[in-house]
Amino acid sequence: MEAKKGIPKSHLSEIMGDRKLRIADVIRCTKVGRNTCARVYQEKDMEKMTLGTFITLCDGLGVSLNELLEYHPLKKYNPETQQCEDYE
Repeated sequence: MEAKKGIPKSHLSEIMGDRKLRIADVIRCTKVGRNTCARVYQEKDMEKMTLGTFITLCDGLGVSLNELLEYHPLKKYNPETQQCEDYE
């Protein structure tokens, strides 16, 4: 399922499913707290998390940031007008 524009989409649940991992396994591998892992898994308040948190998850799981997260911006840049515009 594609991410909604402006809302980050986490692929942590798919990564965990493919590897048969539990939240406890992710915590052990990444040293990221349970609440933070659960928020990423449930895609809650992720826009408030730091890039460092996502990098720590990526390093611990051996995945790239693109494999962990998906994001589609609310606006796009139009080089002709040199302005940012809403997607139609």
